Amino acid sequence: MKHLTQFTFKSGVLILVALIFVVTACATPTTQMSSATQAPAATAAGQAAVQPITVQQSSAPKAVQPQTAAILPSGFAAPAPGPNLLATTWPERLGIIVSEMKPATGKVLLNPKAGDLWFFSNSSTTWGATNTKNAVWVIDAKTKQTVAEIAPFDGEGNSSHGIAVSGDAKFIYLPMLGKDNRIDVLDGRTLEVVQTIKTLGRPHHQKLWHDPKTNKDLIIGEDFNWNFSGSGFYVIDPSQNNAIVGGLSNGDFQGNPYVSAGAADGSSIVVTIPAPMSAFRDKMDGWVAKVNPKTWKVTGLVPMIDPLYPVVSLDGKFAYVTSGGEARIYKINLETMKEEGEVQTGPGPWGATLSYDQTRLYTADKGEGPGYNQQGRTTTIIDLQTMGVVDVVPIGLTTDHALLSPDGKEVWFTSNAEHAIYVLDTATHKMTVIKDPGDGDIHGGVWVQYKDDGKGGVVGEVVADYAGLHGSALDAQRKYVSEPTATIAFNGNGFTQKSLSVTAGQAIRLTIKNVAGTSAGKLTFQSDDMGIKPIILSAGDSQEVRWTVPTKTGDLKATVLKSPVAATNNTMSIVVKAAEPAATSAAPAAAGPQIVNIKSEKMLLNVTTVTVKAGQPVRFVFVNTDDEKHNLVGIGETVQLLSPDVSAGQTITYNWTAPATPGTYKVVCAYHPAVTFSLVVQP
Repeated sequence: MKHLTQFTFKSGVLILVALIFVVTACATPTTQMSSATQAPAATAAGQAAVQPITVQQSSAPKAVQPQTAAILPSGFAAPAPGPNLLATTWPERLGIIVSEMKPATGKVLLNPKAGDLWFFSNSSTTWGATNTKNAVWVIDAKTKQTVAEIAPFDGEGNSSHGIAVSGDAKFIYLPMLGKDNRIDVLDGRTLEVVQTIKTLGRPHHQKLWHDPKTNKDLIIGEDFNWNFSGSGFYVIDPSQNNAIVGGLSNGDFQGNPYVSAGAADGSSIVVTIPAPMSAFRDKMDGWVAKVNPKTWKVTGLVPMIDPLYPVVSLDGKFAYVTSGGEARIYKINLETMKEEGEVQTGPGPWGATLSYDQTRLYTADKGEGPGYNQQGRTTTIIDLQTMGVVDVVPIGLTTDHALLSPDGKEVWFTSNAEHAIYVLDTATHKMTVIKDPGDGDIHGGVWVQYKDDGKGGVVGEVVADYAGLHGSALDAQRKYVSEPTATIAFNGNGFTQKSLSVTAGQAIRLTIKNVAGTSAGKLTFQSDDMGIKPIILSAGDSQEVRWTVPTKTGDLKATVLKSPVAATNNTMSIVVKAAEPAATSAAPAAAGPQIVNIKSEKMLLNVTTVTVKAGQPVRFVFVNTDDEKHNLVGIGETVQLLSPDVSAGQTITYNWTAPATPGTYKVVCAYHPAVTFSLVVQP
């Protein structure tokens, strides 16, 4: 990665770029694109936009005094001291006012049935939109037809850059950007404004996040935060009348948090922090931060030019972050907080999403970077095994979000400038275009699955949004990726592997893929031994086959053909091995290491003496709450104890084996010798 030192400019002159947004004419409500490389069809000019239905309501809920800590047991850590040293609650800490909850009394406007799968998006009033009322656009995700388009009574003249839905679909969160920036909380059926949330800046995105500690579906939001103006990022609890229960301010990050994404297991939240002013974005380093949601502390930082949108892998080990300024996607190891790879994309990528099987990444090349004038209109599809581009497909102009459908068969791209959603079939790369009848600009969305509640009604469940899959859809995805898998890859020269070893009788998901360049043309895979009929794949394509390995051991043959001439390495072996016999008697499990928890606070450790067994493994877990780094150094030749440095606010795990010689030793911090404890090694 080409990094600059923070606050170091690429040139001494700041160039002000005037952005000219080109808005295309309206398309038909739903159109089909026949191939992955065909450009979008010309739109029909002069089509009148349909004005959204306006919810009849007299007034918005009134603001109340900030919530008190006594009535809000959130399950999270209390706010740490910050810019407002008198703050004792999260709203005070982050500068957020949550109004009273007003009951919904109006007409029900949304009447879903059991089995319905609806997609909720926003229909805003910028990017050349003729829509004048910031609205909620509801689409039947199965038929791609509009269910309703409804504007709150206070939507006139406002805009939005996102939308969220509570886990049970009881509330819809619609930002209102205008003279009075706020988030309108709408009832999920009547779409009345039942509450407002006022932050210090312009609300950007909200998305669902499941916290395993409290077992709650929460909402994470963030302001735009440019120029350090905003409430940072914040956590909303729908079950407590949308109380603010956590977050970090701009001051906590020492920057402007832009977009956040939580790991599916709730272990961390990744936040991008671009340069503090938009004019500096491609001229100085920003950061990618990892946040511990148990403590609301930043536990790791990686420098990056113009980090915009993070996507966290299903296992929580990696984040894939778009850089608009460098037209790249970066792979970051969230355990080591090191960059492990990069791929060039189309112009100015903004959003991105991972495929259902976690093997591919789809970017939304918006043109969010210098020189592009936000005129991007492609998605770059990246194979994460090879970190190579396998296809580039045209999508809508100025698309900022890429969202994976709950079943993983589609990626929905929301186009700001074309006021439409482009739906990509992940198997065929064919495209369907859904035009907003209200002619508003679109930013992101949420899938809600409705089920029978057993009482004559239905209940909603959010199953996907721009933070990934949720609820039952996430459970299904986890089950899918846990199945045994194998991959056979080939290129223009034949197979990239000589053999593949599989277990007799095992059912596996076999992925067969062509990793050749476009010059290789179509290649054919076939294997009579495996019982697989010929599969013809173009460059970059793959196909998944459910295959049960024969019960008989031995070698099977497979071939790849480059029509009309056979490739050089056109034959490979599939070695069927016997299953490992089950153990008849379990050996005693090896004892794990002794865990020693150490915490530094106010330059003191929470332990004075640590006792261990001679020659036995020990695992130190060191939590540093000080504002200076520490480490652990053993005094004595036989101790051989030297831990990595523990930066301020970080936690490390250090594995060590106690010396074979019993005795009492001293352990100190090399930077602060007063930070010390006695180490007793017993025989």
